[in-house]
Amino acid sequence: MLAERLPLTALRLRALYLSRHEGQLDLYSVQKRLLGEQCNERWLWHGTEKKTVPAILANGFLRDFNTRGAYGRGVYFATDPAYSLSPRYARPDDDGDQYLCLVRVLIGTACVGSAGMESPTKKQGTEQLHESMVDRLNDPKVIVLSAGSDHRAFPEFILRVSHSQ
Repeated sequence: MLAERLPLTALRLRALYLSRHEGQLDLYSVQKRLLGEQCNERWLWHGTEKKTVPAILANGFLRDFNTRGAYGRGVYFATDPAYSLSPRYARPDDDGDQYLCLVRVLIGTACVGSAGMESPTKKQGTEQLHESMVDRLNDPKVIVLSAGSDHRAFPEFILRVSHSQ
């Protein structure tokens, strides 16, 4: 179930920040090369609160902060910015502003996730894990990076938005 939908036309862009952490970008590029044609790179959204933005920019996404989730344990990304802008994820700061990351994500080969999953399932006939978990295989809306997915997401832009009045 998707979080409540927010009318994006009612948002005001207050600031746009470009992330250029070269070391993280290099690590992401290595992962992209290792996955090759199977990388399945996409631009996805991740909502967060103001206080976690510096940690995301310095360290990338740390999946250990999520202890539960509808599609497994890990870092959640969405194709729809309204999902990521839910106050549940992008908690408003004292000024009412919310923070949204536009992220390059290597989805790779995905499996369908479910509550309680600690990591993706193994690929058929191998010991290798799928690269991500999703809400559904055809046209996924929610993507989860979990165990084994270090450096497969690069936060390229941070948007600070507020609701117009």
